[in-house]
Amino acid sequence: MPISPDFTPSLKKIERAEYKLAQLYNIMDQFIATSPYEIRVELHSSMHHLIARRVKPVPEGLTWELVEAVGHLRSALDKMLVAVVESNGRGTSGVGFPFGGTSKGTSEPFPSGRDLRKLEGRLTPDQLALVIAQRPYPGGDDMLWAINEIANEDKHRRDLVKATPEIQSKNIKFTGGVFIVRKYGVLVGSSNFNHLLKDPEAEKILVSYPDGPRQPHIDCIMNVNIIFAGSVSVHGKEIT
Repeated sequence: MPISPDFTPSLKKIERAEYKLAQLYNIMDQFIATSPYEIRVELHSSMHHLIARRVKPVPEGLTWELVEAVGHLRSALDKMLVAVVESNGRGTSGVGFPFGGTSKGTSEPFPSGRDLRKLEGRLTPDQLALVIAQRPYPGGDDMLWAINEIANEDKHRRDLVKATPEIQSKNIKFTGGVFIVRKYGVLVGSSNFNHLLKDPEAEKILVSYPDGPRQPHIDCIMNVNIIFAGSVSVHGKEIT
């Protein structure tokens, strides 16, 4: 008679990850509530450039809470698979939840031959098909891939967490009405003027608009995104 897998260890890991994620969101909200950005306007080449400058460092606690939360989630996946293999009466040496990857920008076959050899014979065909169906690779399940990406980046990067501002609205209010971005020469986040940035790591051009009688009201909404591992955006917060 088949034995049901015991997923209790995985569930405990998920509970701990949820707690750490709550701490993570709390730190993010506190950081953004301190108004970590200042705005200045520079005139260059007959264009006004609205530049956001981060004046407060991203809290170090964000990295610690992130790494711990992701570690618990990745461990939960491994323990889940181990529980299934144990219920099948098979050895668990070397068993872990498989992830795909890329090589020179191209997605690698999933699962890899090495992972397939570890799992075949330990999982039933239906169980193996279920694991493969989760698509834990770039272009597959974004959440699963984010767990893997952040865990791997933590091994190699010092700047695991960054904050980046952006204009939330795609409309800019002018005295004569509301004009769509790029109409009348309005540019959002243009990199053509990055030479104006005094500190590229802390500054970003939000919007550029031509000098002239139609001057905008600078009352648009700025959104601050917290970016993890260079590409995973987990949280955004509006500030006016």
